[in-house]
Amino acid sequence: MEKKYPIDFEQSRVLYQSDFDSNLNGWLVREPEVDHYDYGKYHVKIELTDEECHSGTKCLKVTDRMKSWNGTIFDITKYMRDSITKYEAMVWVKVRDGEDPCRVHLSLQKNSSIGDIVFPEYTLWDDISQAPPYILSKFRLPVSSTEPVKEVWENRYTPGYVTDNGWVLLRGVINIIKNHYDSVHVYIETSESKSSTQDIYVDDFILLAGV
Repeated sequence: MEKKYPIDFEQSRVLYQSDFDSNLNGWLVREPEVDHYDYGKYHVKIELTDEECHSGTKCLKVTDRMKSWNGTIFDITKYMRDSITKYEAMVWVKVRDGEDPCRVHLSLQKNSSIGDIVFPEYTLWDDISQAPPYILSKFRLPVSSTEPVKEVWENRYTPGYVTDNGWVLLRGVINIIKNHYDSVHVYIETSESKSSTQDIYVDDFILLAGV
């Protein structure tokens, strides 16, 4: 059995953690809105399984992914603190033994709004403590009342992590000011490739106050 986390840390730094041994702990499916796709052919699934585990007896399994950004998502908003601006996250991931490897990413979705319009910003959370944040997409606000809101995709992925027959750690540190956003979510996705819709195993997620 793998060591649960590669570093030692004070328990006072722990804001949230899940080992997926008994329940999903609030993790949800990440997929398109209902009216965008035919749900008779499309529905991502998440479940607990004992097929694999990094520690304990079970892990979370994501299946039936049709797009690279499909996966599992978790709202960390209520675990954030006004007094904390730096956060560290770690999670272990794996694909099914014998299948083609794929690049799995730990990413962040920060939602802000103007009226009824929600503006999500997606940021890669993989090892960005040593580099500027990697923006995956963002919305450009209109400069006049007649110009529509436009979504701009930059797709500046880091190399990512290749997973095949062993568990791989996704780890990163990022600065977030809680009151700048309505909600903040962490999610698991893959880079676009021929194997970007692989089933993914997820285990031992932890959110820490950064130092």
